[in-house]
Amino acid sequence: MLTKRIFGLVLHLFTFVICMDGMVSAFVDVKALIIANLIPLGMMLLGGCNIPLMIKSQFSNNITGEELSKAISDWGHARRFFLIGGAACSLIGIAIILSGLSEPSKIGPGLAIMLIGVLYAILYGYGFALPCQVYLKDRAKLPLDCNETSEVIIVSTFTLSLILGIFFFLRH
Repeated sequence: MLTKRIFGLVLHLFTFVICMDGMVSAFVDVKALIIANLIPLGMMLLGGCNIPLMIKSQFSNNITGEELSKAISDWGHARRFFLIGGAACSLIGIAIILSGLSEPSKIGPGLAIMLIGVLYAILYGYGFALPCQVYLKDRAKLPLDCNETSEVIIVSTFTLSLILGIFFFLRH
């Protein structure tokens, strides 16, 4: 089972790198990376998520049913917190763009934080946290929810509407 999971992670990352078409540096923004990681981490700590248990549950078979249930719940919270971090990147990017309208050189960095931050959030939330939660639900023999991907539609729509609003504002 561990080999299958490692292969899945390698395949996930390999596909992402291939899709970048040799432009890996275009997908790295340090500010967006910090925002997309620290906001969800702070929310997990503030919300009482047991991060060591979340990590332990992925690699250990020696956890109780109560610990497994807590880890499943915490991975679900982590997924949502990552998406909230992506929304925060969008809002911070918008603030940078709007504060620098008189200076066109600030529009690019604001857009980078906005778009790449949301990309990081979706990758972390649905490429990392959701598979971890699904793995634990499978171990606990719990049914999978069909609506676990609806949040990504909300964040994507939110970001798209912000982008369209900014472009409409800049054109007029």
